[in-house]
Amino acid sequence: VFGFLRETDGEKVLVLINYAYRPATLDLPADFKADQWKPLFPANAKLELAAAPKAAKKAKKSSAPAASAVPQVKLDAQQVLIFKLAK
Repeated sequence: VFGFLRETDGEKVLVLINYAYRPATLDLPADFKADQWKPLFPANAKLELAAAPKAAKKAKKSSAPAASAVPQVKLDAQQVLIFKLAK
């Protein structure tokens, strides 16, 4: 999976490409908000996120809170998704 964020003239575009011949999952930043992005290609695309548990670090008797979920986007085989940040 190849993903990048392009910013120019105050506009942001998110491009996600799965080159593989099988479905894939891409981890996104913890603060990612899918509802802020509108689809450009394909026009009817949806940025549906799944939550995967963050791997817990081994620690001796820690009082730290449990690890939070990491947002992930699932891509079908050979899929390209392009989204624009809504203003």
